[in-house]
Amino acid sequence: MRLQNILNEFAVGNQPVGTVYAPAGSGKTTVILDWITATAAERSIVYIDLARCDQQRWWRASQLPAPWWPVGAATVDELRSTLRAVQGPADSAPAIVVLDGTETVTDTTFSQQIHGLTADPGLLRIILVGRCGPAETQPGMPAVRAVLDVTHLVFTDLETAELCARRGLSVSSAVSRRLYAITGGWAVGLALATDELADHPYDPEPVIDRLLRTGANLEEYLHNDVLRSFPGHWREAVRDGSVVESVNPELFEALTGRDDIDAVLVGLAREAMFAVPVHAESGWFQYRRLWRSSLYATLTRDDPIRARDLHRTAAAWYRTHDQPAEALRHALAGRDRDLAIAISRTHETAIRAEHGRAIVTAAISQPWSGLRRDADLAAAFDLHINRSRGQASPDRRFATSPPRPLPATDPDINVGSYLCRLQQALERGDSTAAQASLTHYLAAAGADPAGGAALRYHAVIDYLDGRLRQAAGHATAARAHVRRHGITGSHDEGWALLILAGTAVQQGHLDVATRHLDTLAVELWQSDPALLAAERLHHALVLHQRHQDDAALAGVEQLIADDADTLLVPRYAARTLRIDLLLAIGHTADAERRWATDNEHVAALNPAAAAITTAKLRAARPLPDRVEDLLRPLLHAPALPLYHQVEALLVLAGHAARAGTHTTAGQLIQQATALAAPEHLRHPFLTRHLHQPSAAVPATAPVSAPPPNAAGLRQLTPTALTPAELAVLRLLPGFMTVTEIAAELYLSGNTVKSHLTAIYRKLDVRRRRDAIRKGHELGLL
Repeated sequence: MRLQNILNEFAVGNQPVGTVYAPAGSGKTTVILDWITATAAERSIVYIDLARCDQQRWWRASQLPAPWWPVGAATVDELRSTLRAVQGPADSAPAIVVLDGTETVTDTTFSQQIHGLTADPGLLRIILVGRCGPAETQPGMPAVRAVLDVTHLVFTDLETAELCARRGLSVSSAVSRRLYAITGGWAVGLALATDELADHPYDPEPVIDRLLRTGANLEEYLHNDVLRSFPGHWREAVRDGSVVESVNPELFEALTGRDDIDAVLVGLAREAMFAVPVHAESGWFQYRRLWRSSLYATLTRDDPIRARDLHRTAAAWYRTHDQPAEALRHALAGRDRDLAIAISRTHETAIRAEHGRAIVTAAISQPWSGLRRDADLAAAFDLHINRSRGQASPDRRFATSPPRPLPATDPDINVGSYLCRLQQALERGDSTAAQASLTHYLAAAGADPAGGAALRYHAVIDYLDGRLRQAAGHATAARAHVRRHGITGSHDEGWALLILAGTAVQQGHLDVATRHLDTLAVELWQSDPALLAAERLHHALVLHQRHQDDAALAGVEQLIADDADTLLVPRYAARTLRIDLLLAIGHTADAERRWATDNEHVAALNPAAAAITTAKLRAARPLPDRVEDLLRPLLHAPALPLYHQVEALLVLAGHAARAGTHTTAGQLIQQATALAAPEHLRHPFLTRHLHQPSAAVPATAPVSAPPPNAAGLRQLTPTALTPAELAVLRLLPGFMTVTEIAAELYLSGNTVKSHLTAIYRKLDVRRRRDAIRKGHELGLL
């Protein structure tokens, strides 16, 4: 978080005055109070709210009382004299005074007071906090200025978990993740959420659901603080706009009947506080989630008839503008039976082709009349529910039938059946069959090949085949497509983000992958079970690549225990990853048992994936056998995905090195490197399970690195570096400190020192420079 970094830098700097200005509602006070709590043990800090005190004698209103702070001083001169008398040793850090609410200051002597207190070097550090500066500013006053917007004050997923821990909340990582997803890391929302969770420590789920449904009861804060500067009719327009997921000027005008909507949207989007652009050039905006939940809860409570009319207006607008799925949802929310039935009958194919989206408001859980008495309404409701869940409602005749070639046109096969076959092929990891089904589907449905759903399916197929750059291109295009049309929280966008995260993992860009996964969590707030399952799997992959295999294994085991692995694409991904993780931590026997009990799932595996996993298990045995019999035929198989090709070569290389044929091992590694280089594929080279028995392949070797020579393999075999030690070795050429290496690898400083000791011993060197040289000689760097 940028604000915390600014505060830390100011605390150790030389400037006597720092300023932090950010818009109302951004959470600056919440972040600063949290920072004070975390820093108070190391520094003397006083916090004062200027909006709630006598501004001429503000020092008397300390909200974090300290015995040394002279609250009884009558003047600034007396305050300064007392502080001089109680100041600690010359080498101690100056005390910090945080003055919040500077926008409320009207006293013209305030700046003179601040200037007088900071005239003595090292006496105090003062941080001025507010929406803007005081009315009067002393010319020449030295200050470190930070003018921030809301994007600079949001917490990350990791910081959210740390905040929960600091506030004494013992919540699971899943609860912390969901809390982050719903609040978007917004500081005020997190403060309110953690306060409520503290009152219900053993049952967090209802609290989180209530936050999403009611917006954390932010109504008073919204109107009295955030929207205070807006005219009354603007506030009403903002409330009316909460019935839709995103809004552009034309839709906003239809909902509110006002002709000054452009100005309202510009005001709302100022500094990215209340509304944010959906797409840079589309003209669409979306409210921040908790704002919108609070507004919608207020609207439906205070004026339900108005809310129903607004939904009907939105339904008519979406129908006119070729978004039938949204039109149907709003027609149902507005209880317009005739319109809902008309939309479902006229646009059924188009609605089924559209994938669902995460809905904050107007989530239609029950129809307004009995479905048994109204078959037409029941059909419209069923169409909406299936679409919202991302289901294609395929023809049941083909739901469980074995795969067979599908003709381009077949009167006995409907559009839903092509989608069903496509999904089945993706679950099997059969990209060839998936591509054929997608081609037939696009032809039968008349769907736009450049549409969001088509681009998303192309991205998934490319990813399964190992065409990483092409997959990322399609995923990026899919995201841009839905956002240009003002669609937020789309499942198409969710899958696009997953592909971008998966591509980043495979290419070794873990920070990029984490950002995509965080964006996915916030945009869709874990609304779709399949997306949630895939997100959990990708987090395990990130942990695996960071060599946090125990944590990754715990996540995968829970994913399988929840039966969520059946929702993955490909479906077997969690089961094969579990074997990789068990082998990585040396639990070979357990991996064998798991694989033996997975017969039902193994039978549904892609044959290549099954063969490679079996070969890994055999290669890990004390007396490996028939590894080559399993893998050599794969290398000549047509259309074998890139990832499987590289894995097979690396398993064979490890097997060859263990058998003493180091030249062959080097050649196999060279082949794997050459295959991986065009797509920048790194993941197989960064995990240990492919080559642990022989340590033939460095766990952190980049794709472009030359294969280790035979001499290096022979020298390293008896004293192989562990993956954690190799990760530390990889960072030595950058001349990072032990602390920096620890932060990079999420380890403690003592653990890094232990790894360094082991590295020096195993490489038979005594200092860093020699370890780097030896690492290059052995092909480890």
